[in-house]
Amino acid sequence: MIRGFYQHLRKSGKPAKVALVACMRKLLVQLNAMVKSAQTWNAHLLSAASLEDLAAVSND
Repeated sequence: MIRGFYQHLRKSGKPAKVALVACMRKLLVQLNAMVKSAQTWNAHLLSAASLEDLAAVSND
């Protein structure tokens, strides 16, 4: 999940540190939402389509 997002950002020309920070932020936002809603970790939470949406937002 995070690895695919990182690789997508790198392939789209993002520097390594920028891609890494984007992945850290993505994970932090997801964990914050889980804490707020009292959910447990679900590795299949995000689909490939939502990863593409997040990558498009990161490029703005």
